[in-house]
Amino acid sequence: MGRSGMNSKESKMGFRPKNKKWTSLMLVVALALTAIIPVNVLADDPLGLMAGTDPAPAEPAEAPVATEGEEGLTEPPVEEPPEEPVEEPSEDPIQEPAGAPGEQGSAVQAFGAITPMAAGDITVYTWSDLVKALDNSSYSRILVATTLTATSNPTISRPVEIDGIAGQNNTLNMQGHGFTLGSRSAAATFTLSNLKVTKTGSGHLVSASSSGSSNWTVNFNGVTSTSAATSPLVSLANSVVNFTGTNNWTIPGTYTIISQTRHINFTGGKTTLKGGNTIIESSLSDSSIDAKAGADVTIYSTGTGNVETVYLHPSSGSAAVIATDGASLDISGWGYGSDSSGGTVCLVAPSGGFTIERGGKITVKSLLGSAGGTDGQPALVQQVSSGRFNVSGKGSELNLISYGNHNQYGATIRFRAVGDQRFNVDDGAVVNITKAARSGGRDAAAIRFGTGRGNEFHVKGGAQVYVTNFGNGAYADATNSD
Repeated sequence: MGRSGMNSKESKMGFRPKNKKWTSLMLVVALALTAIIPVNVLADDPLGLMAGTDPAPAEPAEAPVATEGEEGLTEPPVEEPPEEPVEEPSEDPIQEPAGAPGEQGSAVQAFGAITPMAAGDITVYTWSDLVKALDNSSYSRILVATTLTATSNPTISRPVEIDGIAGQNNTLNMQGHGFTLGSRSAAATFTLSNLKVTKTGSGHLVSASSSGSSNWTVNFNGVTSTSAATSPLVSLANSVVNFTGTNNWTIPGTYTIISQTRHINFTGGKTTLKGGNTIIESSLSDSSIDAKAGADVTIYSTGTGNVETVYLHPSSGSAAVIATDGASLDISGWGYGSDSSGGTVCLVAPSGGFTIERGGKITVKSLLGSAGGTDGQPALVQQVSSGRFNVSGKGSELNLISYGNHNQYGATIRFRAVGDQRFNVDDGAVVNITKAARSGGRDAAAIRFGTGRGNEFHVKGGAQVYVTNFGNGAYADATNSD
């Protein structure tokens, strides 16, 4: 066959190369063009691109050889590649990559820079996001990821916790703002955890009206005031306040740190409350301070006027101070008052008293006279009709010391005015009562029972009571000074 004959057939049949290399190259180009088409454009997925993983590379196949028939060169039939199964999409939701707020890949809610955590948790980075999260009942715990500066006074209307994240203890800069508890018909808790707080002004960090607070419990767990804080902590009327973990609220000003709060509980941990005025004051019926479960509590007032450190004085109901189960209450003050409010700790109520049991310990110090001068006040005043002061059990201990006295009535412990008050020490408990030496002092006793009838002092069951009065520090009889 001549060259012209071959050319005429090629013209008639079109170009069909016999060269295997050309055929393979055409196949590779076709595959490459298919690979770059967007996945969502492919109705069929013969290459398995929708399966979530790249298909394994196929072994190179030998190109089919064209054969010559009556009609000229004829291509052999090309086998279609087998159709691979397509994986069904997972039912699990897509997890957005975590990232800093505002960065691409962060999971951002409609609130703005808020990143969801575990169920019920949410992390906030701005004050406005905190306020929005407080209003969203989907979140039971709000994690504070950085310092937030308050610009409003949120009302808390549901159970919720604000957590500064353990180990970070991020700061709430409240400025002059605070949290207000709304009225509730059912019990609810508001918890502040792992936070440093800066609060200025006369307003409390947490407050509630008497009509709206009866169903609230407020928990402080790891809350510390910064050096710039000057404000009181809580005023909660009918609420319960619990301290757990390590807490320290210290302010230089003259505000009462906890006022008008019915029940104050210290459970484990270490709590310090320190300021320049009365630290705890309540006139609410059934007011109480209860330290338990090994709590280590320090309550300290630097106020030098007519200032009590702790003053519970309801006109109805009871008042109680309790330390049990290895807990310790250490209460000190520098006041120089007199009468029913003239003591470092004053309990004035129709009923109630002090209870120290099961290894509990209460220490009360009236310190003013230690700095010079003749003034001072009792360490402790109890004015409770039919009141009881009970110290019982091995390891239970009461320590009272007074360094000065405002007048001759200013004993270290004073059972004042009313009758039928009982001081009971029992079952191996220990009591130490000391009236320190005061040059020019006012001749006050170490223990004084007032004008009421039926007051009694009982010591039994192997208990030990030590009473020491150093008077004015000078021997009355130098020849008999033992």
